[in-house]
Amino acid sequence: MDTNSVKDFLTITYGSKLFGTSTPTSDTDVKVIFLPSYDSLLLGYAPKVQKIKLDADGNKVDDDATMPENGVETEYIPLQKFARDFVQGQTYAVEIAFGYITQEFVDPRAYIFVRELIEKFTNADVLSMTGFADKQTFDYVRRGERLTTAQNILKAIDRLIGCDPSGNMRLDTRLKSGEHAGKFVLDVLSAETSLPIGESVNTNKTLRTLEMNSRQYLESTTLAHIRTLILKQIAAYGDRTKEAAKKDVDYKSLSHAVRVYQQAIELLDTGMITFPRPNAAALLAIKKGQVSIETVRGILSDLEDEVNRKFETTKLRKRTEELDDALEFWLLAQLHDIYGR
Repeated sequence: MDTNSVKDFLTITYGSKLFGTSTPTSDTDVKVIFLPSYDSLLLGYAPKVQKIKLDADGNKVDDDATMPENGVETEYIPLQKFARDFVQGQTYAVEIAFGYITQEFVDPRAYIFVRELIEKFTNADVLSMTGFADKQTFDYVRRGERLTTAQNILKAIDRLIGCDPSGNMRLDTRLKSGEHAGKFVLDVLSAETSLPIGESVNTNKTLRTLEMNSRQYLESTTLAHIRTLILKQIAAYGDRTKEAAKKDVDYKSLSHAVRVYQQAIELLDTGMITFPRPNAAALLAIKKGQVSIETVRGILSDLEDEVNRKFETTKLRKRTEELDDALEFWLLAQLHDIYGR
């Protein structure tokens, strides 16, 4: 893309300098929402996103290279993409919109566009926003929790069979059996491990289930089958956990995950996001590795649970096909006006 052939619509300093978490050596992240040239649209050229990376002296940096200290990375994003990504809850678009209206110096036309975008199309679809945070939470929190759960249920099963398949409790025993102290095996395992009991309809018959790590084990399942599946889970989670332990903790990514979760909660609560972030100092402490990984794990776990609760109770409109269609009609009218056509 020739940046001279397009027209800037709005420009915002993004990243740590928007969030309030920059350090003296932080690079400057700039987002430019641009208007593709009218001629290029008529010729059918798809407007593209482009990044330009420069070091502190203004020299170009390779696209795949790490940004140097005090460098400047400018990303050009088409206005049409920005608007659609906003209604879809893409993190960067939501942050740009709420960040831009807090700026001291703004283009009045761009301000009105963004203000209307926020008022008409802010919605509760934060799944795109929290996707990255969810991954970080699973990598650093949930995987360890699931490994512990699997180990606990394995120990409970082995206690029942006495680690001896020829004992009173055999591996071919089914969860619906009542061979242990007058109770069904399903109830014994649930009581010992605090795993919930659910229900599943199978060929018009309702069966009780033991629920573990997002899976359901039917009451007709044998201990041998469950034990085999659990051993596979332990091997998978165990190997991944060991590999993760060998790597340095990416505190910068963890601080991003905490911030995004908190932004999603604020959005679901109030319909807005505040910049710079009110708890920027706490986020910066995580980013610098000044907070223990155990503490960060606890924070991420609590935030994930809170986001899920807020999503169920928020008063924000839901994202629907009708809302997406409304965005297209509104955007088309805006573009007609902007291009003067």
